[in-house]
Amino acid sequence: MMELNELMNRKWPQQEIKAYFDSLEPISTHMIYGLWRGEEVNTPHPMTSLLKKANWYGKYFQDDNNVTPIVMQDKNGELFAANPGILPLKAPLKLVKLLSKGFFDMSVTLIKPLFKTKSSKARLRMMDYNGTPTAAMIYDQKPLIDYLKKIDDNTLLGMVDETTISKHQTHYFILIRDDSNWRPF
Repeated sequence: MMELNELMNRKWPQQEIKAYFDSLEPISTHMIYGLWRGEEVNTPHPMTSLLKKANWYGKYFQDDNNVTPIVMQDKNGELFAANPGILPLKAPLKLVKLLSKGFFDMSVTLIKPLFKTKSSKARLRMMDYNGTPTAAMIYDQKPLIDYLKKIDDNTLLGMVDETTISKHQTHYFILIRDDSNWRPF
């Protein structure tokens, strides 16, 4: 099994990270309940590094019907549930990248009231991925599905199924179990 540092610290061509994702064991939804810290996988996808710049912390899975798909962290280290429904997936990527160059760093506290939510914004379901059922997070307000596979009991690899941002490349992320008692609401 690949070490987490290798997974996070190298640039992955799309074909290689897809092959690695495909080789991983599927996972059931109930196995992933709780808080997970996220890291992006370095790929050629145009959104790579934008989540980090936006102070993305991870995801919270309460149960199959109550999921917080975006947990952010403010400058004081406080976690909060963010509403992905107000994020502009169809905005020109150059504009998003320009805004992310410091915009989120200085203004997460200012925009926190706009992004913060007190309700679930996604759900978990077992879905077929290349002939094998695995846990998938379905966004309520966006045309996105995050397929999840198991690296080990405390580490998952996620693959974002979307065509809004890039039709030819896929965004991948890592989730690392966080045993803290944080709850979004």
